[in-house]
This record gives sequence, C-alpha cells and structure tokens, in this order.
Amino acid sequence: MDKSSGGASVSLVGFDDFDLATFIDPQITVVAQPISKIGPLAAEILLKRIEGDMSEPQHRRFATKLIIRGSVAPI
Repeated sequence: MDKSSGGASVSLVGFDDFDLATFIDPQITVVAQPISKIGPLAAEILLKRIEGDMSEPQHRRFATKLIIRGSVAPI
C-alpha cells in the first residue's frame, strides 16, 4: 500500500476470491469459500424441494480460507 496516501492504516478484506482481487494494486485480501461445492449442493436441495421434499432444513458448513494479499495493513 502507498504509505504516502495514508492508506497504510486501513485494511480491506473481501468475501469470495473474485478474479478482480488479484488484478488491482494492492491485491485484495479475501475470505474464499468453495463455490464449486456450495452451488451444486444448493441446486440439489432446490430440486428436491421442487419435487416435494419438505424435510427439515439442514445446516451445512464449508471450510473457508483467508487469502492474505496486499490490502491489509500490518498490525
């Protein structure tokens, strides 16, 4: 980060590892989630609901990963 602009004391963290996060300067720190697992599961649950499945809602947890890049200031 450019310390002359005063940005060294500010941090930015995004959610999802979007493509633009690595194309800008500084690169954005993100919390990445496994979209390739979440999407198909959501579609499967939706299709079951459409077909009449009225089972109790289930909580699913997926591992996330913090990807530290240049948009966080040192503490």
